Amino acid sequence: MGVRFSGSRNRTLQYVFVVRSGCADQKNDSSQPITFNMADAESLFTNNNVLTPNGFERMKSEDGAMKDAVSFEDETVRLKEVMSRVPTPPPPGEMSSGPVAESWCYTQVKVVKFSYMWTINNFSFCREEMGEVLKSSTFSSGPNDKMKWCLRVNPKGLDDESKDYLSLYLLLVSCPKSEVRAKFKFSLLNAKREETKAMESQRAYRFVQGKDWGFKKFIRRDFLLDEANGLLPDDKLTLFCEVSVVQDSVNISGQSNMNMLKVPECQLSDDLGNLWECSRFTDCSLYVGGQEFKAHKSILAARSPVFNAMFEHEMEESKKNRVTSVTWTQKSLRK
Repeated sequence: MGVRFSGSRNRTLQYVFVVRSGCADQKNDSSQPITFNMADAESLFTNNNVLTPNGFERMKSEDGAMKDAVSFEDETVRLKEVMSRVPTPPPPGEMSSGPVAESWCYTQVKVVKFSYMWTINNFSFCREEMGEVLKSSTFSSGPNDKMKWCLRVNPKGLDDESKDYLSLYLLLVSCPKSEVRAKFKFSLLNAKREETKAMESQRAYRFVQGKDWGFKKFIRRDFLLDEANGLLPDDKLTLFCEVSVVQDSVNISGQSNMNMLKVPECQLSDDLGNLWECSRFTDCSLYVGGQEFKAHKSILAARSPVFNAMFEHEMEESKKNRVTSVTWTQKSLRK
């Protein structure tokens, strides 16, 4: 199952849920998109609906629901879980002070982590020959998880190269998907129940049903069997395994609003120049060299402390709205 989100971050967002028969990168994967609006999402999940091949349908009765929706019940539960954990990404403008893109995508990858402990009693009596195997019981991340795993031990190694070692592997026993990717970590518990001799995978390996990954040379047998090392208290070998399985990924994409908030270039100087040239709404005159220039008191006062003082007080220029100067030139005034 995959989930794709597209559109802007509002309640008209369209959700496209795809129920897949395999993993996302399966070549022969067939998918059926189911699309609905954000405004309808709550009623779909709260009004007793189930997911069917034709979309969401209301359950007619309890018996009918069990009969008609049994194969899709788990998918409905998983869809609810996916929606509940979809994060709200920060607004694009707040992500950083760096560059801003016109469009963006936020990907949330879900990783399920779980652990398993396996104790082998009377380990020194394990007489398996080289290449022979001991297997644990199956385990999973929880009671509803259909993905089953087990541990596999070769007490005397897997082959001639590893005959002096204990080999340890993680095996995917059954899986509803065609493949999964997982990381793992193995360790031994000593007499103090402390983890020791830990080894872990350096990347997420691709598991298919019946495939195992692990370490052919996990620990030397002579070191393990030496009582001084305290790895077999009461002749019990305790293995501890931690597994991290990559599951669903969710993409949230959208468009940046930064382009709509562009501040226009400042044209104040051009506007003031046009106002001066056309002489509209003038309220005073400047006389220079016998020529009159129409002007605006408020602009002159704002731009010059001399004019501000002149117009603010009861001076002749303020009363007559006329300023005469013998020191200015027409050229300097136009500038």
